[in-house]
Amino acid sequence: MGLLVKYGTEVTIDEGQCLLFVRRALSQTVRVPEVYKWCRDDGQVFIYMELINGVTLDKSWEKLIEDDRLAICQQLRHVIDAWRSLKRDSTSAFIGKSMFPPTAKRDFTSILHDTSR
Repeated sequence: MGLLVKYGTEVTIDEGQCLLFVRRALSQTVRVPEVYKWCRDDGQVFIYMELINGVTLDKSWEKLIEDDRLAICQQLRHVIDAWRSLKRDSTSAFIGKSMFPPTAKRDFTSILHDTSR
């Protein structure tokens, strides 16, 4: 069927939106599964997406020869450079999810202007 459903109480709609954005913005560089739908049901989020078959890098790394590892590292560098090339919408102060839980009382303006970080 080629379908993967990721779900749980820790899964967020933001994750589905991020996958959709990266696929649209970097489809020529970064292989991202197509997101078909997301929804909430009984406190859980479900993300329906394309299943990309293959062996994960963490399972195959030890078996690879050095030249293959170097080639993979070069590919990953290309992907990271592509991510870094993304520009945020000028009306938004953040890219991604806040590092603080929604209940945290924090002045985000001070974080933006904190030069000690």
